[in-house]
Amino acid sequence: MNGAFTTYYLSQDQYKNVVETNKRFEPEYTPYLVILTTHFYNENSFEGVICRGLTFDREKCFTRFNKGGNQIINEYYQKNSGYFTFDGVRFFQITNMYEKSDEEGLILFTFRYINHNLFVKNTAFMVMPFKYSELNQFYETNIKAYLKECDLNIDVYRSDDFTGTDVVADTIIDQIRKAEFIICEITHCNKNVFFEIGFAKGINKEIVFLLQQNQPAEFFDVNHIRRIEYDLANPDRFKALLRDTLISIRNTRI
Repeated sequence: MNGAFTTYYLSQDQYKNVVETNKRFEPEYTPYLVILTTHFYNENSFEGVICRGLTFDREKCFTRFNKGGNQIINEYYQKNSGYFTFDGVRFFQITNMYEKSDEEGLILFTFRYINHNLFVKNTAFMVMPFKYSELNQFYETNIKAYLKECDLNIDVYRSDDFTGTDVVADTIIDQIRKAEFIICEITHCNKNVFFEIGFAKGINKEIVFLLQQNQPAEFFDVNHIRRIEYDLANPDRFKALLRDTLISIRNTRI
């Protein structure tokens, strides 16, 4: 994404309301800021300048000469930064600012996207291979049924819950996008599992990885991955850990 974009600025309370209600930000007022992107560091952070107005005007940019009394800059200095959004769905914050020393004195801002995706509350998408009967039974009883019956009341789906020729291309992608939680079993090598993990990571979904106890993962080094190790013969411990992990993810979104 290159160019200049009209931008909304939200207070922390406004952003908190978006997260808690899980609804797209749809303001009733016209955006009054434009951000011109000047450099991209990676998919989650970029550099740009800010100006006031509906179109980019270099004379209205934030500079070291007009920063006095600027709400956005003051909130950044006070470590109380608000949030920006181009589209009401993805949100980003200022992580750094640099004042150029030339006559123009433009302030260059570094922005970072926040790991927040709109989702359907109380839903999970399960990523796993299907050819292992014992694992399928464990999933049905200790993940799908348990998460629905416990106090979390979560509906768990996996790709074989859906039919049609569009399953891989559209349905799975859509389910991963809108699920509140992604749970992934990584003990066994499976190309569909690779695809679904990759897509979920690409859109910044936090994934709960599951690994069978005393069974090393077949396809990558998991030593650096936070995971729940489970014992097919001891499901009660696993269920408690899974519940606590999902609650922890929920509690750290704000």
